[in-house]
Amino acid sequence: MKLRQPKESGKHRPKLFLPIFILLIMVLSIFGVVFFGPAQSETFDYKGKTFLIEPQGGYSTRINDQKIIFLYPPSDLELIQSSPITFTQLQYTSKFYVSFNPQQDIGLALNEFNRLIIPLLGKRVVSACFEDVPGCEELPIITCEQATPETKVIVYEEANSSAIDYNLNCLTIKGSGEDLAKLTDKMALDFLIS
Repeated sequence: MKLRQPKESGKHRPKLFLPIFILLIMVLSIFGVVFFGPAQSETFDYKGKTFLIEPQGGYSTRINDQKIIFLYPPSDLELIQSSPITFTQLQYTSKFYVSFNPQQDIGLALNEFNRLIIPLLGKRVVSACFEDVPGCEELPIITCEQATPETKVIVYEEANSSAIDYNLNCLTIKGSGEDLAKLTDKMALDFLIS
């Protein structure tokens, strides 16, 4: 006589548990969205503009139906002390030189300048170096001495202290790494929200 092996009822239980658990999570998620709505983004007001804290980072607002994203919160940028510069001081020119030393830590600041300031200016911008160093072989050497009312010069320079200075058609932005990017964001914020 052949003996039958008893069925193991415990083996079927784990196979059903995982699909039921996943289905339960999905159903509860749908009920959560229906009853409580989607997750709300955090917003705040600054000088009459509503800012949204972006999930991927940054702080956005709409100006003239255009979304502008700043890397830093406007309240932090407001604390930065700098010489006042108006958009009008830079606007009336035919060409800009942005002069820098490619061996300095200015990449983030230049990215912010290209992303925020150049679209505002709507002018031709030419990259340059303010001193002859490796990496400047193909770029003109332009300093504040070459600035004129028709050709403005913007110098990004790494320094121990942060400052924005506008003198004789030359805008000098000095600071270290991230401070240069903050100064650029502050300048754009001042231009856009005055």
